[in-house]
Amino acid sequence: MQDRLFIRTLTGGDLVVEAPVPIQWKGRAARALFALLALQPGEPISRDVLADLLSKRDQRAARGSLRMALLALRRAIDPVDPDLIRATNESIMLNVKRETVDWVRFETLCARPDAQSRLEALEIYRGDFLAAFPVPALADAVSEVLRVERERLREIAIRTGVDLIAEFEDQGEPDRIGAIARRILAIDPANEPAHRAMMRAHGAAGGRPAVLRQYEQCRKALEDYGLGPSAETMALRDEIIGAEDTDPAEPAAQTGISAGDEAVSFEQPPEQRTRPRWRRPLLAALVFVTLVLAVRAFWPCGLTSKCPNDLPLAVIVLSPLKFTETDRRVAGISGRITKIFAETLSRTPGARVFTPASPGKLPALLQDSYLVIARVERDGDRLRFYVDLLDRGSGELVFPDRFEVDINTLARIADELEARLIPELRSIIGLGQRSN
Repeated sequence: MQDRLFIRTLTGGDLVVEAPVPIQWKGRAARALFALLALQPGEPISRDVLADLLSKRDQRAARGSLRMALLALRRAIDPVDPDLIRATNESIMLNVKRETVDWVRFETLCARPDAQSRLEALEIYRGDFLAAFPVPALADAVSEVLRVERERLREIAIRTGVDLIAEFEDQGEPDRIGAIARRILAIDPANEPAHRAMMRAHGAAGGRPAVLRQYEQCRKALEDYGLGPSAETMALRDEIIGAEDTDPAEPAAQTGISAGDEAVSFEQPPEQRTRPRWRRPLLAALVFVTLVLAVRAFWPCGLTSKCPNDLPLAVIVLSPLKFTETDRRVAGISGRITKIFAETLSRTPGARVFTPASPGKLPALLQDSYLVIARVERDGDRLRFYVDLLDRGSGELVFPDRFEVDINTLARIADELEARLIPELRSIIGLGQRSN
């Protein structure tokens, strides 16, 4: 019966087991155990490893919890195939062929050199790996294992799509590019190579308004992460829009982009279409003045490592927040979260907190400078933060931390930082140990 079984993990949501008999799951622990076994299909996994992942309790209690989860899993799976779960005193195994699990099939196809296999792989990738899998209580380690695998497979999918686009562009096959680029953007809406591919495809079809729309989509997606379009993306926009007009009636089907996309108007007032040449120099001057004022505000003691009265000075750079899922309800509050981080970190005596809009704009001014990187993921009503403190001089990870807060009580973020990161920051940097 195993040949009629297929396990889907790349759903963008929960685990799906396609079987001739519906599976009646009993409790989250059994499902979590099944998901862990599906990470190594056809291979035995140590009971000790599984017990440690499924429970924070001592080894004896954890082994007891594992036995209960295994019993519940057998009751759910036996109607499908009694031989599907094989267990010994030392290990447990999901007894299936490896490619019975979709992520294995996906990764195998991505590794093949032919384009057709990799296109098939992208069809298998329907969403991020177990993105909404309900992890049982006291099993944070399971969440971390799934997160690492989720990010790994996500990167493979994006890289495969970007490589395919490059190949089809080199081979002069624009009809396939649109579908691939849209699939990449469904995984990562802020992926610039995919946006640029769509812009080139629109431009080749004579759809200059569509190029502008695509650029705006790219800009807005990056803005959610506190970033802006790269110089390459802006140069491509200017190159296409600055080219001579082409016949908009040319068929758009050759680019893989629907005619409906080409037909949508993108009207702009005449005064916005042709901007006076004096605006750019004026804008550059304003940016320069703003930067000078910002430097004076953040580094009142100049570009030295000491302030008056021998108080140590260190720059703490808060990197733009990274969200591990494309949940706009979470990304939309990134500004508020960043503000809480910045205000809390700035309470460290002698520290100056800098919050650039892009990682590429981090200043390299002081020897005593540290980088705070925060990644955020959502699990129901909980926000999970992974916070790293790096020494920018040596590039070493000084202190990693992790905490959770309820999405409705963001004020707890400051409390967690005050209790965990700030004491470590003061100790490591040596701030606050000297008086004025």
